[in-house]
Amino acid sequence: MKASLPESNRARNSLTRDGGWHTPEVARAQLELVDQELINDMLGKPNAPMREFREALDWLKGKLPRDFFLLDVGCGVGHYSVICARYTPYVKYFGTDASAAMIEVAKLFYKGSSPNVFSVGDWSQND
Repeated sequence: MKASLPESNRARNSLTRDGGWHTPEVARAQLELVDQELINDMLGKPNAPMREFREALDWLKGKLPRDFFLLDVGCGVGHYSVICARYTPYVKYFGTDASAAMIEVAKLFYKGSSPNVFSVGDWSQND
């Protein structure tokens, strides 16, 4: 009998099927994963990438002008915009991703979390 995967593992496994991130189902699965990461962050239990991102924002706080733009290439569903809003609300967040489905989810769920801009763009060919 095959053991069932926990929900987060099922969502994570769905991200790699069919080569990637371009379907609405995968974008919704990604949203489920990052929502749990954001909850854990609020509870003081951030995962390593979330903690490192917050530490980078803390380091940048006193070094950048208040109208600073943060560019997140490969932003997925844009959950780092929430961290920006929570820890550095004056940072203007610009998230871009090659997946239109991810950007659609980002615009829907995180439109009010900070001064965000989300855009579809493939940066893989840029020098």
